[in-house]
Amino acid sequence: VSLNSVGGTYAVAYEDSVVALKCMENISTSFQEMRTDLFEMTLADAKADKEGCMAALDSHRGVVEDNLSEYKGILAKYKAEEVELEMELIAAVESTMAAFEQGGQGFANGIAMDTERRDEAFRILNDGGELHAIVRNMESAIAALIEYNVNYAEQQIDVNGTLAANSRLIMIIGIAIGIILAVLTGLWIARGISKRVGQIVDAAGKLAEGDLNVNIEATSKDEIGVLAQAFRRMSGALTTIIGDLTRGLGAFADGNFALDGQADDSYVGDYRPLLDS
Repeated sequence: VSLNSVGGTYAVAYEDSVVALKCMENISTSFQEMRTDLFEMTLADAKADKEGCMAALDSHRGVVEDNLSEYKGILAKYKAEEVELEMELIAAVESTMAAFEQGGQGFANGIAMDTERRDEAFRILNDGGELHAIVRNMESAIAALIEYNVNYAEQQIDVNGTLAANSRLIMIIGIAIGIILAVLTGLWIARGISKRVGQIVDAAGKLAEGDLNVNIEATSKDEIGVLAQAFRRMSGALTTIIGDLTRGLGAFADGNFALDGQADDSYVGDYRPLLDS
């Protein structure tokens, strides 16, 4: 789980929740406007005013339908089982809205248009009336859907908080493992270097003590390998030169002064005068 994925998940959930709550706000506001339209229609005396209220009622109904459609469009990208409860809550809003439209349409075209039945119209609209009961059901359905979205947003915040914490823990563990591996690798390399340097030091000590029978493995191509090869060449040259000197001294003792070196190429640099003499 990466922090990018957590951020992406949180952003999607946040944006969808914001749009859903905005739709619910528009639905709730427009529904209350429809209720107000019915009251204003009941209070209006002129037919033109009543028809104006009827047009406003149709307009607000369109807003409710558009926002319900937009809300369902948001849920279309989710799996059915993920939004099953939310779809049931939307269906409850839609069915209650249909009941209100049916009762309200009949009310608007009949009783509300008749000024002589105004008292009867208010009984239907006010507490205890048929339309008032539907209004309460609609308000409860809207409140349930809003509460669902608020709870969903809070749950997503908690879930993403947990995912973020897990991501940080994984990163810390990964960094710790990387540091440990780096330290172990460094120790392994340092140990390898120390071992090879130690071999050269031991060989140098043997040479200093007069032991020319030293052999250093030099297979690597790094600086230690180059140093080991140089030391091996030096040891070989000393062995050759000392061998020549030993052989020459033995020959001199026997009266033989006509000797040549066995390995002239070993006499380089400051060793050359030994050969020439």
